[in-house]
Amino acid sequence: KYENIRVCTVFETQGGEADFIILSTVRSLPESRLVEDPTKSWKEEHIGFLTDEHQMNVALTRAKHGLLIIGNEKLLSYCTMWKNLITRYKRDQCLMNKADAKKAFFLKAKTVS
Repeated sequence: KYENIRVCTVFETQGGEADFIILSTVRSLPESRLVEDPTKSWKEEHIGFLTDEHQMNVALTRAKHGLLIIGNEKLLSYCTMWKNLITRYKRDQCLMNKADAKKAFFLKAKTVS
């Protein structure tokens, strides 16, 4: 049992903080379903509230010491705010792809066991 772990929505975090946060953006699509020039309604359907900059400000500013974001880079990049954030994380070498994450997290977990 993990007593010090809290699972909640972005809406529930307003006004609160945590030492570390894992933010799952939940939304994903296979590359074959991504479109070249998405309409606003396409973005609303496939990216949803993640395009709301006020809600994302809440989500991204609650962590005191560390923030891990899990999401589909290509899908999130359709939103200007996410595209800018992803570009910055790439520049600062803070972005991991699926293969890098597997190496970093799953291989370490095996050695710790």
